Amino acid sequence: MEFLPVLLAYLIGSVNFPILAGRLRGWDIRERDLAGTLGAFRQLGLGWGLGVGAL
Repeated sequence: MEFLPVLLAYLIGSVNFPILAGRLRGWDIRERDLAGTLGAFRQLGLGWGLGVGAL
């Protein structure tokens, strides 16, 4: 049973949320800025940046 939380944490950690948020907005964030929380904040706005940072 201890294996399942570790597996889920690994899978969630492997998702690049700034790229996913950019795709939801219709473009690739890597073309305009770094794919990180600060890049999402600069390119997508405060709400998206806070959401990406929380994830």
